[in-house]
Amino acid sequence: MWKIIGALLILGACSSAGLWKAAELHRRPKILAQLQSSLSALSTEISYGAVPLPQAMEQAGRISGEPTSQLFLDMAQRLRGSQGRGADELWSESLQAWIVNTALQKKEGEEIERLALGLGSAPKEDQLLRIEEVKKRLEWLEKEAREDCQRLAKVWSYGGVLAGAAIVLVLW
Repeated sequence: MWKIIGALLILGACSSAGLWKAAELHRRPKILAQLQSSLSALSTEISYGAVPLPQAMEQAGRISGEPTSQLFLDMAQRLRGSQGRGADELWSESLQAWIVNTALQKKEGEEIERLALGLGSAPKEDQLLRIEEVKKRLEWLEKEAREDCQRLAKVWSYGGVLAGAAIVLVLW
């Protein structure tokens, strides 16, 4: 009886791990697409709205979906309580706090962090160019993430179940 319960637990744990990894692969392109949309909204707020950066971040966060909205709303909150700290430093802090709770990888975080260069301190045109540059890189990373998802999601889904079954057979 205990052998069967143990086998089911091993099979369940391995299957769950495989399905979790497959779900992470599906989330990555969605988050990258949301970030591009949020950056478009930020770009619009900066260029046409001509509003202060905290307000532009808040507007971009309000129209973004989860989890991207958390990044922009957190940044807006940090900017309001900044007490003389630079927007680039605050963006990096917000990003580091946010990215650990997402499915994004380190290289994607590095691309997003490039937005910090000159944020809030450079002329408006330079900030808009930086946002466009980051959007293009995120678009390329989204394409790459979609390819990874198509290639690896089924492998992780079935691989988890098969690995669990293999462990059970070896231990049985």
